[in-house]
Amino acid sequence: MQAFSNPVGYGTLWFHNLLTAEGTPVAYDPQARAFLPTPPFCANRDVIGCNWIAPEQGAFCRSCAMTALAPDLEIPDVIPNWAETEAAKRWVIDNLGRWHWFRPEDPGTRPVFHMLADGYTLAPMGHGEGVVTISVSEADPVVRVTRKEALNEPYRTMIGHMRHEIAHMLWWRLSLREDFLVAFREMFGDERADYGAALEKHYEQGPPQDWELFYLTSYASAPP
Repeated sequence: MQAFSNPVGYGTLWFHNLLTAEGTPVAYDPQARAFLPTPPFCANRDVIGCNWIAPEQGAFCRSCAMTALAPDLEIPDVIPNWAETEAAKRWVIDNLGRWHWFRPEDPGTRPVFHMLADGYTLAPMGHGEGVVTISVSEADPVVRVTRKEALNEPYRTMIGHMRHEIAHMLWWRLSLREDFLVAFREMFGDERADYGAALEKHYEQGPPQDWELFYLTSYASAPP
């Protein structure tokens, strides 16, 4: 957790703060990596508590602008779940900014986010050609822990989901370079192997006996 200076007085601010201890509205500037006391604030500030600045009045911040599809607001409890999911996205996007990903100086493609909620069917999670799909329903701790235990994934968190799916997106961006693919396959194996078949084998037969020597989780040992 990183502490930030208060731009209008004493005390410390934290990454998700909307107000100072004295109640002064502030917003985070991801370019400067600092808090500012002056608008324009993100258009989602009053909707989901987004605390980032916007390029102009009534506009979305850099992170919220990446969300092309928001969840159906008629679904019960969707707004707090969406708010927590977007907060996780802001944290990951800001951390990636340390390596200049998705900042103005980055000329590459930005991710597009589809934020979905469980309704009559379960919302999917995944990435495809730059589009990251996230189920905001997993922001509910009961839903998340149930799936964590069912899938034996001890590190299943909303920030973890964002890191995982955005990493797929970054891999897709890098894979457009032939030199990257050659280096990747030498280190990790051929990613063109059938993903569905690899997962089926993983869940039916389990990971290799020595997976803990090479991977952080058993799931990571399944497909390249």
